[in-house]
Amino acid sequence: MKGEEFSQIAFIEAKRRYASSQSKETLNSYLSDKHIKISTTDRQWFSEKEKKGAVEYWETYQQELFSKIHLRWSYRGPIKFVD
Repeated sequence: MKGEEFSQIAFIEAKRRYASSQSKETLNSYLSDKHIKISTTDRQWFSEKEKKGAVEYWETYQQELFSKIHLRWSYRGPIKFVD
C-alpha cells in the first residue's frame, strides 16, 4: 500500500485494534514510509467516480443480494390457547 489517505477516525480505530502497543514515533515512521496521510478534515461527500462505482456495483450484484434475502413473517400479538 502506498500513497493512501485515511480519516483520523479510521487511524485511531486501526491503532486501537492492531498497534496499541506501538509508540507514536514508530507509527509516524510507518505512515511516512508508506506515504500514508491522515486527514483531519471531515469528509462527508463522495466523488463522482465513487458514486458511479457504487451504482455500477449495485446494478451488477443486486439480484445476487436479493436472492440471499429470505423473508420470514412472524406474529407478535396475543396468543389464545384452545383446549
